[in-house]
Amino acid sequence: MGSGSAANYIRQVSSEVVSSTTTQTSIARIEIFRRKQSDDHVQWEFCQPEMTLFWHREGFRRMHGRVDGAHVDCDFAGGSTLSIFAPEADIRTEFDSSEHCDYVAVFFDADLLRNNHGVEPPGNKVGFNNEAIRRSLVEICREAEHRDDLFQLYAEGWALQALAAVTRIARTNLASWTPKGGLPTRTIRRVENYVLENIGSDISLDELSKLAGLSKRHFLRAFSESLGTTPHRYVLSRRIESAKQKLARQSISITEVALESGFTHAQHFSTTFRRITGVTPTEYRQSLHA
Repeated sequence: MGSGSAANYIRQVSSEVVSSTTTQTSIARIEIFRRKQSDDHVQWEFCQPEMTLFWHREGFRRMHGRVDGAHVDCDFAGGSTLSIFAPEADIRTEFDSSEHCDYVAVFFDADLLRNNHGVEPPGNKVGFNNEAIRRSLVEICREAEHRDDLFQLYAEGWALQALAAVTRIARTNLASWTPKGGLPTRTIRRVENYVLENIGSDISLDELSKLAGLSKRHFLRAFSESLGTTPHRYVLSRRIESAKQKLARQSISITEVALESGFTHAQHFSTTFRRITGVTPTEYRQSLHA
């Protein structure tokens, strides 16, 4: 555990808890939250003795403020929704968010890394993308929602794999995980706005590369460096976010949601939605009105 005084530890979020689950394993504590707020800004103050992996799963658009005194301004677009915070990191930030926000926090005892693996915990890393970690988080959330007598065994195994993944990050040059800014900020904003304005239509790599004034090959590389994901995955994530907002309206059918979000077939939409979120569109809609 960290060496700081417990009096200095804080967990404060300016939003209301709608639901939460906690799973304690021998090596980690897994917390899954859904919150709601009255406006589109959430204040967050956080300092804990453990190394923490966060997945800003849904509803978070941007985080800005200070982490250990350093300025951060992180856009969660394109799947860059994972963050790692070192033990006793001092976080004072604000989120731009939707009315409902879901997130997962996994707390690891830093001594496990030091004593069992000979690796120092990684430093703070805000807003990165790793598909393997994200997929594993989808699975643990799905299992937590449908617990059976084997869930605890599953959670133990999951936590061990998650610790291994974080250990690999600690052993890797973290710079390789950080978007390198391959596109100018104004070009990124132009592409983002174009995707949002045309979310219900087909959006091709050719269109986006021409919008950026680059060849398709150059655009693909620069986009991935800037946002940590491919253009295809980015567009898909925006379609899913659009669908989530539409699913909150009971008056619109699942098929209509699919078409308005740019999916040509309802079945393809349902399959993709479940793969990315861990639940079907119907289950997601029901959770909003539970």
